Amino acid sequence: NAIGGIGNAIEGTLIISGLALLIAVPLAMLVGLYLSETTSHVANFLRAIVEIMTGLPSILLGVFAYEYLVVPMGGASGLAGVVALAVLMVPVIAKASELAFRGVPPTLREAGLALGARSSKVTRGVIIPAALPGVITGVLLSLARAMGETAPLLLVIGTSISWNYNPLHGMSALSLLTYDYSGSQYPSQRAAAWGVALTLVALVMIFIFSSRLISARMRRERH
Repeated sequence: NAIGGIGNAIEGTLIISGLALLIAVPLAMLVGLYLSETTSHVANFLRAIVEIMTGLPSILLGVFAYEYLVVPMGGASGLAGVVALAVLMVPVIAKASELAFRGVPPTLREAGLALGARSSKVTRGVIIPAALPGVITGVLLSLARAMGETAPLLLVIGTSISWNYNPLHGMSALSLLTYDYSGSQYPSQRAAAWGVALTLVALVMIFIFSSRLISARMRRERH
């Protein structure tokens, strides 16, 4: 059986993961900042929710997206995959953000407040920039994990074989293509699954190494 290209799967992976990141990062950073700033009962409850979501089986997110997006929309779509991966990313980024914000020396905040700046301004201008290397590391690591996930996408994005930039329609992804090819009845597709998987691993490794390099560079510049 003939093997087509995987460009559409690479494109689908980048679009779905990128849009999920745009949704997850602001929400997760707000959660992480809130958890680092307070020890109230609400914060403790929210922290417990984040811990639970971190260990949640990813297939449940696919079922959630299928039930509340695919069924009402009448068909598979990249958007459902975006929501599933965004929910997957939020607790990972939130935990990394909380640790990064807590790692900022209290003297930086005290110095900003001593100069007469409001607490919100100190947070935006001092705390967040100081914690940014740790936050970026968490963001890119969560992105790498999301790109390798198959279970959340299995039920929701379809099996598009053409190039499609519209997330409202079915899309392809490298992880899903690897799954489909590995179970194919055709030897050529089963062999191609290794190449697709290698491409996915290469993309994930690029993001992991990028996170390390960016984080190290920002720490050097800060010091």
